[in-house]
Amino acid sequence: MDAYVGIDVGRNFHVYAIVSSTGKPLTSGRFLSDGNGFQSFLAVLEKQDVTLVGMEATGHYWRNLFHLLRRHGYTCRVLNPIVTQYYRRMSLIRHKTDALDAECIARYLAAVRPAGQNLDPETQEQLRAMARLQATLAEQLTATVNRLHQMVDQSFPEFTRQVPRLRSAKALTLLKRYPTAASITQARRLATLSYGKQGHRLGPEQAARLKAAAAATAGHAQSAADALMIRQTVEQILLLQKQEQELLSEMEELAQSVDTGLKQLLTIPGISVKSAAAIIGEVGDI
Repeated sequence: MDAYVGIDVGRNFHVYAIVSSTGKPLTSGRFLSDGNGFQSFLAVLEKQDVTLVGMEATGHYWRNLFHLLRRHGYTCRVLNPIVTQYYRRMSLIRHKTDALDAECIARYLAAVRPAGQNLDPETQEQLRAMARLQATLAEQLTATVNRLHQMVDQSFPEFTRQVPRLRSAKALTLLKRYPTAASITQARRLATLSYGKQGHRLGPEQAARLKAAAAATAGHAQSAADALMIRQTVEQILLLQKQEQELLSEMEELAQSVDTGLKQLLTIPGISVKSAAAIIGEVGDI
């Protein structure tokens, strides 16, 4: 007899329910989310003719169990909680307990028998985690750049008239080497300063304009402490930029390694590989 297994995933323990192809309950129970608990659950599954195992994508707690079941040859589906939520409403199940949730998942599998997933749940989880971390890094980067703006406004407010974008390679290289107006005034090789991947030079004209602006600056924060704070803030920005770029490269490589609608998403105006990877990570198989 075909058996469908629903698992309500928890932090410390998981609850399971097994039903037949007609939705008739066969057995149910719970097991700890550790090695011994997993082995006891495998012993239960061995007594059934398991067709499909399903669980909701609850945080990260499903991952260890999912990989264990796949290694033992079971076909698994990671379900969007919204799907089972609407199925529960259709079934007129008003109460919500772990046991009822597990049985609802099992009955959903038996009734719908969802098709295979083209996108591996582990890949989707990695894309989702990286996309959210990238968003966090972007927020931290913006906040750090804003903090740098405040410092520069007190030390050398005329600086942004010469170099408007403080997060640019030119601005960051300048401020790391010459963090205050006083240090720019004393610089001897300002014109030969190189910046960016292409090694561009600042040039004598812009160097002269910066020196003239620095000599007549209205900024008062010119101490060694001010220079140290600006320099360290610049180093934080450079580190965040490096981390964000590494993350974006990994996201793009992972998204391009799977065929889950990435090409179709990229045909939408304004959607980059970064945005498409984030969408796949959140939505899954388009």
